[in-house]
Amino acid sequence: MNDNKALRIPITNVYANGDYTMDVYLGSEHQKARVILDTGSSTLAVHPTNYRPESDHYLQPTSYAQDVTYGLGGWTGPLIKTSLTLAGHCSQRDAEHAFTVATTHVAVATTEQPHAFANADGIMGLAYHGLNKAFNLHDYFEQNQVVPAVTFPWPFSVKATHQAIVDFKKFLWHYVEQDILPCFTEWEAHGYCANQFSFLTHRSSIHHAQADLTLEELEQDPLNQGIFVLGGGEEQDHLYQGEFTDIPVLHHVYYNVDLAAIQVANLEQRAAPALAEKDQAHYFSNAILDTGASAIVLPATLYQTLLDDIRTIAPSSYHCLINYPAFNGEEQGINIQEMENLAWPDIKFWFRGVKAPLVVTAREYWQMNAPKFGLASFKIFSQLAHWPDQSILGLPIFNPYFTIFDRQNNATIRFAEKRSSTT
Repeated sequence: MNDNKALRIPITNVYANGDYTMDVYLGSEHQKARVILDTGSSTLAVHPTNYRPESDHYLQPTSYAQDVTYGLGGWTGPLIKTSLTLAGHCSQRDAEHAFTVATTHVAVATTEQPHAFANADGIMGLAYHGLNKAFNLHDYFEQNQVVPAVTFPWPFSVKATHQAIVDFKKFLWHYVEQDILPCFTEWEAHGYCANQFSFLTHRSSIHHAQADLTLEELEQDPLNQGIFVLGGGEEQDHLYQGEFTDIPVLHHVYYNVDLAAIQVANLEQRAAPALAEKDQAHYFSNAILDTGASAIVLPATLYQTLLDDIRTIAPSSYHCLINYPAFNGEEQGINIQEMENLAWPDIKFWFRGVKAPLVVTAREYWQMNAPKFGLASFKIFSQLAHWPDQSILGLPIFNPYFTIFDRQNNATIRFAEKRSSTT
């Protein structure tokens, strides 16, 4: 597949609590796995349910293990190599097309915190190699006379708790660490696709058009669907209109950007806090653009400023928000009638050196009929207590736009208004 043959792949948000998944087909048996498309991590991992590694004749074991924790959830397991197939529509001919990567790295999430991937089968991290750490246990196997000296079948017993997974990571750090090329980087390097990918999404929460729908029925709702374009970008002009707003990527780790300020309606811009010096070596900038986050998460001071400015414009809306249920790890909602007739201003996100802001409207930061039919879910949060002053700019900031992650030359993330016909 070359630059002129970008692959358009259907995606859906119903299997991962609003995050988007696409189907991949693994190994000799082409076993389907739904993987979360996450620009906030770099590892391709699946749990051994839909994908059965023991029946994969293409599987090549390695001596490497991986252990990854996210904001919520985590897992550990062996790193293997196997084949992977993607299917979609070829942009050049608008015909069904599939391609197979003969060998790619896949982690098998043998021990996983409950619901780390929600109802999905795994995750595909689309960020850079510095986040895709693996540990070579060859010396451990030699010292303990483990034969063969490979991590699959998995020779360890790790409890499926956050603390146990964190503790196992401490054990792994005694051994040689190596960054593994993420799958997208690997595919681009071997000429399977151009060094860019694109998203078109509509929601950050699952839309429940009525009560008691099955996952299959939810998946048929156009609002719960989207498009991932592997290797494609600006040529997809049927998906967007107008000019692009280009935001520079500052560090090739996460998709790190420099958030200058937020602005409620036409009030004064409010400066985003800088990342503390002690956090710069690990977090790199004061914001990341993250498709694996189903909300916008702001540092506590910036979040309070947002509330204060909403109170200035619309006191009733402010009181609605301060009475909104606190985040407890699961999506919350209030009756739609409590918020639908209130005034909700646009929120603008300004980036340093970029002339135009990204605009998030109430359509994006309030998700109607979520998490259940008849409820509304607010999708801007204050940061967790242990997190640095870094804004996580998740799906609500992507939903109004067609977005290109252009990793060529000086990487940029490009936003153009999506065409109304795509919703």
